[in-house]
Amino acid sequence: MMQQKRSIVVHALRLHEGKKLHPGGNFYHVRNLLSAFLPLANECGWKVTVLVDSEGETDLRDILPIDTIYRLQTEGKSLFQLDNEIYRLVSGLKPMIYYRPTGQLPYRSMPCVEIMGVADLNFRWLPFPLMRRAYKELSYRWSFHRAQRIVCISDFTRLDVHQRFRVPLEKMVTIHHGATKLTEATIPVLLPFSKFWMAFGHQAHKNVEVCLRALRSRRDAKGDDCLVIIGQNAHIEQCLMPMVTELGLSEYVYFAGRISEKELSWLYRNTIGLLFLSKFEGFGLPILEAMQVECPVIASNVCSIPEIAGQAAVLLCPDDSSGVAKAMENIAGNGEFRAKLVASGRIQSSRFTWERAAQETLDMMEYVLACK
Repeated sequence: MMQQKRSIVVHALRLHEGKKLHPGGNFYHVRNLLSAFLPLANECGWKVTVLVDSEGETDLRDILPIDTIYRLQTEGKSLFQLDNEIYRLVSGLKPMIYYRPTGQLPYRSMPCVEIMGVADLNFRWLPFPLMRRAYKELSYRWSFHRAQRIVCISDFTRLDVHQRFRVPLEKMVTIHHGATKLTEATIPVLLPFSKFWMAFGHQAHKNVEVCLRALRSRRDAKGDDCLVIIGQNAHIEQCLMPMVTELGLSEYVYFAGRISEKELSWLYRNTIGLLFLSKFEGFGLPILEAMQVECPVIASNVCSIPEIAGQAAVLLCPDDSSGVAKAMENIAGNGEFRAKLVASGRIQSSRFTWERAAQETLDMMEYVLACK
C-alpha cells in the first residue's frame, strides 16, 4: 500500500478581523508562526498548503512560497458557505492534518486530524453583545469537542478552557508565542516632552485609568512624569480624554493614536518604562517586546501576565494606583533597580522565540499522528 504523504492544510483566512488598515493579533500570530514553521516543515518532509483570502495573500506573500498558497474567495460569502468550500477543498487535498492556528474550527468535521489554536476566552471575561457571545460559546464548545488537539498560547488559557468547558488537560498543549523582533525605530510626531512612560489604551480592559491616577499621584509628589497613550478608539475619546482633563493632566499626557511598528519600536526604546496594568490577557506580547529592548515593565498580576513576565517585571494588583506610582518612582529614580529589571527582562524575553514555537508545533503534530 502506498504511504500517504505527510501533509498539512493551515487555515489562514479572515485574519484581519475587520481591521484592514491595522491588522490585529491573529494576523501577526499566524504570520510569525508561519515564517518559522514553513522552513522547518519543509526540511522535515511535510507538504504545507496555506488557505488565504485576498488580503492574506497580499500580506503574507513575502513569507509564503508560491506552491504553498491556495487562495479562496471569501468576499460576500456567509460563514456556512465558506465552511462548505473549505470542506470540499480539504476533502480533495486529503491532508493528514487540518490546522487552524487561531479561532474555532469550521462547523463541518474535516476528513482528517483537526487541530485548533485558542488565544483566550475573552467572550467569557469581557463585555460582548449577547448574540455574539452565544455564537462563540456554541462554536467553541463544538470545536473543543471535535479537535484532536488544542493548542493554547499560555498555561492560563489552557486552565481557563479546562475549567470553563471541561476539556481534559491532556487534550491540550501550551505553545507560547515568540517575542516578535522589533523593527528599526522611527520617531513619531514630535512629542511635547522628552521623558515619558507609555501605555496601550486601544481597549477598555487595558486599564489605562489606573495609570492616569498613578500619574496624578506622581505629579502631586512633584515628579516630572508624563505619559504617552497608544491607540485610537471610542474608549479613548469618551473615557480617557475626559479623565485626563478632569485630573488636570492635559499638559502631561499625549495621545499618540495609531502608530506604525517602527514608531512603536522607537517608543519602547526611549520610554522610562511600559505601564501594562491590563485586567485581562491571554498572553501579553507587549511585555516581551518591551523587555527585549531593555524597557522596564510595570504590569498587573492577573491572568497570563505573571506567566509571561516571570520575575522580570514589577507585578501589581491592576487597581493599585498607589503601588503603580511607587513602582514608577523606583524605576525612574533608582538606577540599580532599573538595571536589575532590564537585565532580567532581557533574559526572560529570550525564552520566547517563534523558532521554538514552530518546533513545538511540529513536534505536537507528529505526536498526534503517532497516537492515532
